[in-house]
Parts: sequence; C-alpha cells; structure tokens
Amino acid sequence: MVRLTTRLSRPHRATCDPAHVEVRRVSNAGCFRLHSGQQFLSQALNGEHIGLEEAQDGIWNIVYYEPSLGRFDQRNKTITGAPALRGKC
Repeated sequence: MVRLTTRLSRPHRATCDPAHVEVRRVSNAGCFRLHSGQQFLSQALNGEHIGLEEAQDGIWNIVYYEPSLGRFDQRNKTITGAPALRGKC
C-alpha cells in the first residue's frame, strides 16, 4: 500500500495582510515570537503564519486567515479565547 501525504499549499499571509498586522510563523514547537518573547500557541499550527493585530496597548488579537483565535496579553504572557468562539465547542 502506497501512502501519499502532502501539505496543503496556502497563499502566504504576509501578501494579503494590512500594514498594521504583524505576521509571525508558528514554529515546529507550536510557538510564536513577539518583541523578543516567545509564547506557545498550538502545535496544530506548526509552520503556519498567523497575524498579530494590536487591539490595546500590549493586547494583541491573534488571527489565522479570517477568524480570530484569541487575544495575547503581552504583559501577563497569557492567551484567552476569542469571544466569538466561546461556547461553540
């Protein structure tokens, strides 16, 4: 039995993001870097690009294509779920 696996090819996020969104690549360990810090997000997003959009001073919306995945508090180093996604699991 031959098993073929291939990674889905998606357009690079940096080419379609507005200038105010910082694009970061999620590492193989599931982490992203922002301003000399590193934060775990999810191993499910390994190798993918996410967008970070500053909502308030030190609070960043984490965006993957269109949906918001949550918010990252840079001071407390915490990620909270997006309000629109709560209660849908």
